[in-house]
Amino acid sequence: MRFALLLVALVGAFAGWVQMESGIKVTGRTHPAWVDHGVPDPSETHHVVFALKHDAAKLKELDRIFWEVSDPRHKNYGKYLTFEESNRLMAAPQAHIDIVGQYLTTFGVSGKLNPNQDMITADIPVATLEKMLNTKLGKYERLLDKETLIRASQAYYLPEEVAACVDIVGNLLDFPNWGQPRIVEVGAVGNWPNYCGTPCSGKITPQVIQQQYNSTNYTPSNPKNSVAVAEFQGQEYDSSDLNMFTSACGLPTETVNPKLGNPPNNGADCAAGGCVESLLDLEFMHGIAPHDLVVNDYWLSSYSILDWINDVLADVNASLVHSVSYGNDESQQSSTQYMLTCNTQFQAAATRGLSLLFASGDQGVWGREGHNGHFNPDFPAGSPYITAVGGSDLDGTTIGSPEICCQDSGGGFSITFAQPSYQTSAVAGYLSNPSANLPPSNLYNSSGRAYPDISAIFGLYIPYCIAESGRWVGVAGTSASCPVVAGIIANLNNVQLNAGKPQMGFLNPWLYQTLAAHPDAFYDITQGCNNGGSGACFTAIAGWDPCSGVGRPIQGNMQKYLP
Repeated sequence: MRFALLLVALVGAFAGWVQMESGIKVTGRTHPAWVDHGVPDPSETHHVVFALKHDAAKLKELDRIFWEVSDPRHKNYGKYLTFEESNRLMAAPQAHIDIVGQYLTTFGVSGKLNPNQDMITADIPVATLEKMLNTKLGKYERLLDKETLIRASQAYYLPEEVAACVDIVGNLLDFPNWGQPRIVEVGAVGNWPNYCGTPCSGKITPQVIQQQYNSTNYTPSNPKNSVAVAEFQGQEYDSSDLNMFTSACGLPTETVNPKLGNPPNNGADCAAGGCVESLLDLEFMHGIAPHDLVVNDYWLSSYSILDWINDVLADVNASLVHSVSYGNDESQQSSTQYMLTCNTQFQAAATRGLSLLFASGDQGVWGREGHNGHFNPDFPAGSPYITAVGGSDLDGTTIGSPEICCQDSGGGFSITFAQPSYQTSAVAGYLSNPSANLPPSNLYNSSGRAYPDISAIFGLYIPYCIAESGRWVGVAGTSASCPVVAGIIANLNNVQLNAGKPQMGFLNPWLYQTLAAHPDAFYDITQGCNNGGSGACFTAIAGWDPCSGVGRPIQGNMQKYLP
């Protein structure tokens, strides 16, 4: 039908409408982490993103470029796209942009087209949005911290002509289900100097990580180098805690640059526990990466991986390394199409030479869903287009002690995504090794994308020490492992850039190729099992395994084999 007739379709309940994100996996009425909080005010605005369908030929070209620039063995390795080149490649067909834009205009809504020209964002009153999407919206409160959000309480629809141009409308069905890093009140005590003063005695500090991982902090940093963390919702930080940490640990003062707007910087909120995640990320990113780097903070007021990657790609000066300590089970994502839409954007980031690192999760193989008859892989950690960071733990109380796979480290095989070629050999070696003592085959998909890719200390045995709310606390989680590995990658980028070479970009092809040719680049973790404390699991063995990945970094050795 012609656009002028679109409004006619609105009077018929579902005549001419197409349900979006069919195969919905979760709704607010059934999500265990959220409870119904009534209906929103009809005039309250809600931020949504219309992710436009791409041209099939352009998606094929994106995939080709992605693999070529990410493979150290390819002649085009490191020949990343510029911001402008990426925008041209990712642009949706103009007809799709026009139809969706006109649909918004019909309702008096002004949308904003992103630089990639494949997403239109808009802040729309609830009453208007319900009419546009033929749905009902509800308000939901998270049990963890009383945060509220607006989501669709039922399926949503678009008229046929508009639906043909849109993959999903983001921020309607997805429910965050992440938790804070674990506070470890009682843990083992390391036998090393009090690098950050008496309150951190025996806990993991940046100096412990640097010695354990043979990590050299390169300063001054190359001017092209940059790092970032991602934070969402109530996660804040306060300068007093950052200064307390850097002063006690003998580090330069940390500068944080809020990329997307200023997150709250409120000591009272930190005292209520709203800063543990962000302070852990910021303090250890600064402590491991080149100390003179500004740490960019991509902070969003609501949790949305799709919004986050859209904002990253819209940044002409996007940070080269991103540490993201957030994720949910694949089964908790709103739909497969939501994950596919994110994946396309992850590939686009890699073609620009960006390294995206995601924590693998803190519930072992069973995920947040728990023991429900099968393992529950994580997303985005299970995406083939990012680097998943798992968690290990010291098997001793001295620096240089071996490490074992932490029982709570997320790992396994994606149910949704096929196994990428960069890891097939390593995974086949694991699956055929009698030492693996594999769990029952009905619990996992052995042909899926396997993760994690690499690991670092989790902190369950000896916790990390952070400054938070004017006190010193011990914390644990892959939320710590991820910024540690990201900081090491930033150091490697410094080596590359100073040598006139391109930054590392998407890391996985290099990681697995290096493991095969130069296994001494990593410390091989051969003990441990990620069962989350009970039940079946994947066992760490010699070589790659879905408990610890390629092992943990040895930065000094990794530098020898840079592409």
